[in-house]
Amino acid sequence: MEPRELEKLVVMALIEHKIPVRGAEFRIMKSGVGLSNESIAKQLGIKRAQITKMPL
Repeated sequence: MEPRELEKLVVMALIEHKIPVRGAEFRIMKSGVGLSNESIAKQLGIKRAQITKMPL
């Protein structure tokens, strides 16, 4: 399995199971998988402003 494929699976599991996201998980969602703040917020069912306030 390619590293990018594993990152995508992790991100999808985080989103599907509504697991709280912070730090490393958030960085993977943004850079590793290439999601924007808006798309992450939409997937997690939260406001975009909450994403920008998340600690990295």
